[in-house]
Amino acid sequence: MNDLAILIIDMQKEFVSKLDPVKQAAMIASQMNFIKYSMQNNLPIINVRYESCGKTLNPIRSQLVKYRDVFPIKKSTYSVFEASDVDKLLCVLGAEKLFIMGVNAMSCVYESAVDASRHYEVHVADDLIGSPMASIFAKSDLEERKKYFKSSYNEMDKKYADRIFYHDDHKKFIEYIEKKK
Repeated sequence: MNDLAILIIDMQKEFVSKLDPVKQAAMIASQMNFIKYSMQNNLPIINVRYESCGKTLNPIRSQLVKYRDVFPIKKSTYSVFEASDVDKLLCVLGAEKLFIMGVNAMSCVYESAVDASRHYEVHVADDLIGSPMASIFAKSDLEERKKYFKSSYNEMDKKYADRIFYHDDHKKFIEYIEKKK
């Protein structure tokens, strides 16, 4: 499936350390599983880091260095699409569908998903994203989190809401990919 690209958003200590420790461990384990699947299926991975907030967490970073199709991008805004060349890179890669994982679900992941949905089909899995423990998103249930990704658009972007797909977990997304092969 060469029209799919993976975006890893802000998996840096400064952000990840604010997650509930149990959720953090589960999210990283799921991300590692999905990264391994992506590598086995030759899917390009774009590793996005917030400028001046350090390196990507080591378990993920050490997995990514083993793979040739990893593209590092730095950003200075919530959305990776605002002030970077990620759109040009996705065009060169031939991406039409994006799978976004990372933190913070209510800001950087969400803003990137909304901006991406203007040009791409966007997929997010609940077990691959996280928010700080104190956030409303972290305290809400799965259905509320799904609604957040569908209903928080501003009026201008509402027409793109049907281009974001929120999966219960990454295994459902793998099933989706396998059906498309």
